[in-house]
Amino acid sequence: MKQVDLTRNQLVVAGKAWEHERSPCCRDMIRHLVRRECYCSWFQPSGGGLQDQFQAIRMGEGYYTLSLRIQKAMFRHVRLTKGFRNVERLPDGRLKLRIPTQLLVEKKRTATRFTVMRSKSGAPCGVGKPSYSKRVRLERKAEASDLIDLTDIINGILGPAAADSRPSYTAFFLSEAETAEHVVQHLFRECPTLTRDRMEFVRSMTRLYDKIVQN
Repeated sequence: MKQVDLTRNQLVVAGKAWEHERSPCCRDMIRHLVRRECYCSWFQPSGGGLQDQFQAIRMGEGYYTLSLRIQKAMFRHVRLTKGFRNVERLPDGRLKLRIPTQLLVEKKRTATRFTVMRSKSGAPCGVGKPSYSKRVRLERKAEASDLIDLTDIINGILGPAAADSRPSYTAFFLSEAETAEHVVQHLFRECPTLTRDRMEFVRSMTRLYDKIVQN
């Protein structure tokens, strides 16, 4: 965190002052910043443009730039949905970035890793109610297909990260709990059949665990 030079940068949005004694950089203080954009102040360099804006947090009488880890906590709720534009208009008519540029790049990189192709499977159309044995076969086939989807998704999330030799902010700043949260969030998005029921989700995860252990 570096102190902002107020003589060279113009305050665009003043955020709430940090009221705790310990620095927000401390790992155990990050929880106080999760989804709390109110602490984020925005600056624009004198003579700079919209894309030059950067964020800071007020501590005492000064403003200090934010690390990527703090940015992730503050803007964790912001998703890169279809048509997302990283610009918003303030009540006074000025334009401001929606999220920090550095965080936008990281979110795009993470979203690319999470983009996986999900196979589509469905029961064949037929006349009348299928027999018991046929229903069992279809259910087992669906479970096997969902289990493969589940494995592919997890491999798609963790595989590229393990193989990527380039520096990764995610590898340095995400705890195991945060990594698990990301994985589960994308399982709910990609596997609605498995996650709509709590017991079915637990059974699916148990089967996946047994499969991985056996291999």
